[in-house]
Amino acid sequence: MAHGHSRNYTTLTDATIAELEGKIPTLLAAMEMQRRRIADVERAAIKPLTPLAAAVLDLTTQIQNEAVGEVEVALAALAPAFAKLIAVDQIQAATLGKDFPVPAGSVVPFKGFMVVQGTAKGIHERFRPAELEDRALLVAADAISAPIISQIKGK
Repeated sequence: MAHGHSRNYTTLTDATIAELEGKIPTLLAAMEMQRRRIADVERAAIKPLTPLAAAVLDLTTQIQNEAVGEVEVALAALAPAFAKLIAVDQIQAATLGKDFPVPAGSVVPFKGFMVVQGTAKGIHERFRPAELEDRALLVAADAISAPIISQIKGK
């Protein structure tokens, strides 16, 4: 023991325990009252934010909708190029078939439809314009490939 002091440890007596247990209902009631006060303060703080939140949400929704429209327009602009890539597949399939000899020095184009479809499907549906749907791209590709196929086949 430092400096000759001794500590006196006592155990809780039944009377002390009973006294503390008697205070529990009062302390619980005080805690509940504090919780209510905190809830009142939180509600009071939220009320002024409600008009601000509405205004901010309206503004940001407007900005977001404009941006989505701009993205859709930009992506729709890809449709003609995507249709050309698909038309290449159509021209090769209609004139050469699936299996054909590749002459030395010639390069076989990649499968446009697979690349286009993978790219278009990778665009979130919120942004994907109707022009990039498979059916629309195939119709546009047909318009490109049909006259070329006819010319190659001599029709």
